[in-house]
Amino acid sequence: MSGKAIHTSRPAFKRLDIQSAKSFEKAQHANNLVQATAVDSKKSDQILYLPTANLASWSFDIATGDLWWSAELEWFFNQFPQQADRQHMRATIRAELAPWLQGIALRAVAAQGDQWPELKLQVRMPDNSSKMLQFLCHRGGHQRHSGILTGIAYELDSAGQRERLFREAFEFGPFGAAIIDSHGHFLRVNAAFARLLGYTREEFSRRSANEITPAGDISLDREAMRALLRAGNGRAAIFKQYLHRDGHLIDAQVEFAIISGDVAQPDETLCFLVFVQDLTELRKTQAELYTSQIRSELALASTGIGIWEWNGNQNGAFYSPRTCEILDVELKELFSDESLLASIHLDDIKDYVESRMQHTNGDTPLHRAEIRIRQRNGSYKWVEDIGKILERDEQGRPLRVVGTLLDIHDRKAMEETLKRQSCEIASLVEHSPDGMIRYDCELRRLHANPAMRRFLRGIDPKDVIGLPATEDDITGIPTDYLDTLRSVLRTGQEADLETSYISSSGSHNWLHAHFTPEINADGKVSTVLVVMRDITEAVSHREDIEKLAYRDSLTGLPNRAWFNRVFETTLADAEAKNVQFALVILDLDNFKDVNDTLGHAAGDQLLCEVAQRLSVELRQSDTFARLGGDEFAIFLQNVGHRQNVSEITNRLLAAIARPFHMEGRDMLVSGSLGIACYPDDGASPRDLFAHADAALYEAKARGRNNFQYYDEALTARARLRVNLGNASHTACANKELELYYQPKVDLSSGEIIGAEALLRWRHPELGLLMPDSFIPITEENGTIVEIGDWVIRTAAQTAVDWNSKRLKPLKIAVNLSPRQFKQNDLAKQIEIALTQTSCRAEWLECEITESLLLNDEPGVQTTLQKLRAMGLSVAIDDFGTGHSALAYLSRFPIDVLKIDRSFIAQMGKNDRGTELVKAFTSIADALGMTTVAEGIETNEQAASLNGFGCEIGQGYFFGKPVALHDFNKHFL
Repeated sequence: MSGKAIHTSRPAFKRLDIQSAKSFEKAQHANNLVQATAVDSKKSDQILYLPTANLASWSFDIATGDLWWSAELEWFFNQFPQQADRQHMRATIRAELAPWLQGIALRAVAAQGDQWPELKLQVRMPDNSSKMLQFLCHRGGHQRHSGILTGIAYELDSAGQRERLFREAFEFGPFGAAIIDSHGHFLRVNAAFARLLGYTREEFSRRSANEITPAGDISLDREAMRALLRAGNGRAAIFKQYLHRDGHLIDAQVEFAIISGDVAQPDETLCFLVFVQDLTELRKTQAELYTSQIRSELALASTGIGIWEWNGNQNGAFYSPRTCEILDVELKELFSDESLLASIHLDDIKDYVESRMQHTNGDTPLHRAEIRIRQRNGSYKWVEDIGKILERDEQGRPLRVVGTLLDIHDRKAMEETLKRQSCEIASLVEHSPDGMIRYDCELRRLHANPAMRRFLRGIDPKDVIGLPATEDDITGIPTDYLDTLRSVLRTGQEADLETSYISSSGSHNWLHAHFTPEINADGKVSTVLVVMRDITEAVSHREDIEKLAYRDSLTGLPNRAWFNRVFETTLADAEAKNVQFALVILDLDNFKDVNDTLGHAAGDQLLCEVAQRLSVELRQSDTFARLGGDEFAIFLQNVGHRQNVSEITNRLLAAIARPFHMEGRDMLVSGSLGIACYPDDGASPRDLFAHADAALYEAKARGRNNFQYYDEALTARARLRVNLGNASHTACANKELELYYQPKVDLSSGEIIGAEALLRWRHPELGLLMPDSFIPITEENGTIVEIGDWVIRTAAQTAVDWNSKRLKPLKIAVNLSPRQFKQNDLAKQIEIALTQTSCRAEWLECEITESLLLNDEPGVQTTLQKLRAMGLSVAIDDFGTGHSALAYLSRFPIDVLKIDRSFIAQMGKNDRGTELVKAFTSIADALGMTTVAEGIETNEQAASLNGFGCEIGQGYFFGKPVALHDFNKHFL
């Protein structure tokens, strides 16, 4: 048998506290054999654990009988002095152990599963005392086929205490601990090791140490590690890194100790006990400490603090360069305390010396003094000198004093400025016309300036200091004022308030108060400062301005701006309460005629009377406003059904329909109303206004003096009107307009004597549009003037083209809009067109409507006379369909009377229709006018009209309106 001793003398270690989780008897595997970790109660860098725990390791080769043990085992058998023969001691150990090991080896080989045979040996010591040694051995796992037993030994000093402590030290120690085999696989790890690397203990089963080690780490070099272990007699300590489960690196100090096998001859028996200490926090702390030192140095330099020290042991003093700079002296000039005292202002020496004496006597923890130091130029600088005694001698006299010197000259100057400003502010507060008052958290009044008297019902502010502000306060504090004050105390947010208060005279005045929370050192609101000002006059002016801004100056009704403002509130309220309301837009019919005929004063009077009448018909809950011109808007609140709306609007129409007595005569007026209901017709002001306007337009289109509800079809028509209105501005420039021509025939001969020019619009998207779909729109937006000028020029050019080679000329009739008579000089415009196209006046005929003549405007008669003088003929179109007044036929220069097609269609159906046509023909004949019949569709109609004396006919019987080239082809 052979043995190998690692140590020849026992190393000295501090005693460690070792704990165990459960007894060794329940262990199942070899890696449970030695599981320990240790915590030094004074140091955290303990690295050698087996000897500290008084454990020895050993192995026995069953086949050869070779026995190996660690140095600790020799200490257990150490009944020899140190000078004893080592060979003799080893022989003794082999003699004691080999027979028993050979015996249990045979039983272990024959046994099933892992075995834990144990042996207790009593060892006789040199002083005749004895001690009991406990041996544990194991043969299992990969060792089962090697024939090698491994184990540990220890003294039985307290009935199994040591093995329990050893196991618990491994399991629950704060350091990571593991047992690793010769291939670098983990046999066992403790919870601390698994936690350090972010795994569970089960995940380390048979895991290789290489898997958690970054490339290039020394622990991956087996030869280098074996060299370290050999050099350390089976122990080594290295610094390495581990890969945490999440990928980050962990700095660690790792201690290796061989617990079985021989590193010189590595085989399956070689196992290591490894302890791992995480150095990440240590490195971090070191880095933070270094950073802190750098920061401290930078902070000290940035603050401009001077350092000084007096050392009695060395009989010397130290002054930093900054200290010399503050004192404005060279270092060599600071040779004693007297030299420093000599530079102190005389008024400050007493306090300075007294402060030093108090600290020297132990009355104060520090010496602190603010003094003025004389500078080289004779001025004085304020400095703060702070000192502390660090050492005293046996008699209590100072031996070492350190301190700082700080330039506080700017601070003192600022303090003086602030002191002066504080006095000024205090004076301003006392004499300010604004009331100022401060409250604490209990609403107690802490301070109030004299101006507060007016806001306290004339009470002297001094009489309320210390009293809390309450609802039943004698000063009559408004409730909203107290609510705002409490809110500012609770939230810490500034606030403003306008409220009314009772003055000392008993009148109700207005004040504006600004609440400012004042925050203490804890970041909480400690007090609230309130500054208030009387704004009674400003409120009165503001109300006057609002009346001007939101009231119609003529009717006294709310105006559009106010109505829009209320609209938002009404809409929000209806949405919140889920109720309906109706928006009504009302427009007076033909109001412009009133202004034009009776003047604007009469128009204004009419608007005022209409406003009064409608106000009487509306309910208290309704809202009524004038939007502008003759347009009014109404909110009808609390209308559950359209029937309710209809009842109210019928009353409004009836009120307007009653005669208005103006300028000595009665005037009949009517109105049109458009209605949009919330929420059915829209949920926004924009939609409701647009839809009510669309309904109003529909009411006017249906003959006025009625009301219409909105429906979706109106929106489509309104959108079309807008699109056409916009496009009409460019229709001429884009050459989208065309003239169609319908032949006019001499009824007696059947000969074509001319044509009527009828306007068409070839829209790029909507196709060919008839005049009824766009002429009213162009009348409204004024583009009819430009379009009418184009019609006149185009018809004149066509007349020239037709008549240039004809012996008997053809006359072309063009329709004139009333708008053309009211804008520009129509006669001059036509004269220019005739001149530019070389058209003769007798080749054109102007058709006008009855409504133009009924207005009896002087300008119309003048224009017609000019046209007549130029040689153009004038025709009344659609005669009999309007409010015909036969008197105008004699007053105006009319040449042609065109009977409307509706009368021609009644001929032959009833005698009355025929007689009317006869009458029209007779009237025209009596006045020397030519008669034209429109809408002739049959030969019978043409024959009858000819018999009645009607000279000219026009209608589908003779030909439909066609484009110019078709007319030239078929009728010329």
